[in-house]
Amino acid sequence: MASESEANERIDMFERLVRSLEPEMLRAVWRVCRDTCHSEDALQNALLVVWNKLEVVRSHPHPKALILKICIDEAWTVRRRWKSQMEWRKDFDLQSIEDPLASSEKTVLQEEELAQIYAAMEQLSEQQSRCLWLRCVEQFTYEQIANVADCTEATVRKHIERARTTLRKKMLVQTTNSTRTQ
Repeated sequence: MASESEANERIDMFERLVRSLEPEMLRAVWRVCRDTCHSEDALQNALLVVWNKLEVVRSHPHPKALILKICIDEAWTVRRRWKSQMEWRKDFDLQSIEDPLASSEKTVLQEEELAQIYAAMEQLSEQQSRCLWLRCVEQFTYEQIANVADCTEATVRKHIERARTTLRKKMLVQTTNSTRTQ
């Protein structure tokens, strides 16, 4: 019974510390992440840190300031992790892709076409590129992309539509230019 009452006291203490700060905590992580999904991740991580270090937080001279500092630190961690994951364009190596149908038979023409597609993708905006990549390569649904990009499904559809239109135009221009030079 003693351990159960101690656990209940710990839960009550945690709720007293956190409950009043919840809106401020969410605003703090939002200011760093600027994304609903990432803000929620950062807030969850921060709450876990506060829970694990509850005694330290409680005995701190300014526990609310410490909790907000933990939130901001976790938000920066989540943001750095997300940014490093989105560096796919810089780290993307065309040679690392294995074509299951004809990896040994890949022609120079196919490699040139892939290079042209990636060069054209570099011309897209960050949002268009991210939405198109998540839809076509990662096979995300429009709803999932909207959650990741922190926008509406209609906006995601518009980004993808514009990206496809831009790619189509660029590929058409490149194809026309390459046939003229031959």
